[in-house]
Amino acid sequence: CKIKSEWEAWVRGYPAPSTRSFICQCSSLFLAFCYLKHFYTVQMCSFFFASVCDPVMGDNGQMYVPSDLLPVYRDQLAPVADILTPNQFEAELLSGMEIRTEAEGLKAIDHLLSRGTKCVIITSMEVQSAVDKLVLLAKNKNGESARVEFPKIPARFTGTGDLFSALLLAWSHEGLQCACEKAVSTMHAVLRRTLKCALEMSKGAEPSVEQIELRLVQ
Repeated sequence: CKIKSEWEAWVRGYPAPSTRSFICQCSSLFLAFCYLKHFYTVQMCSFFFASVCDPVMGDNGQMYVPSDLLPVYRDQLAPVADILTPNQFEAELLSGMEIRTEAEGLKAIDHLLSRGTKCVIITSMEVQSAVDKLVLLAKNKNGESARVEFPKIPARFTGTGDLFSALLLAWSHEGLQCACEKAVSTMHAVLRRTLKCALEMSKGAEPSVEQIELRLVQ
């Protein structure tokens, strides 16, 4: 579908039936956004693109991608990213530092910032000072920093990194601390709803992968 013969937008993929109507409703808003973005960009004669890199390599001390991908993330992708969103284990891999405390987390962030990344957010850390909770730490080259503490949820989910990166980018114009707080708050609400629905379907047993799929639309 073309907008004034200058912009083209499309919806791609294989959405479940329950999400198709939602996507169709959103598409008109997306097209309007594209037009407005084009209009204001022409008026301002400038473009701005923000790159978010989620270095998906592993978690809980284990890599789930080939180890030869580490130099690619560390030396090629991370230094040119505007925003880097590793978890605790991935931050250790990228920085070459052990992270067991918040001070060590901040030291790893400073190291990654010194290599070119504009903003580093360790999305979840387990530290002794926060029992049964996770801690987010963030810092950027503008001098902003952020810390968010949130409860652990007793389940394993897939797609949380994608969701967090999208939410963070959506709120990034409101400052680092606010963006992190709103991203974590929204994500936590989705995860709680997902777990509740999954347990209802599994009747209290451990949910299957299909049952614990993130409830983004429902």
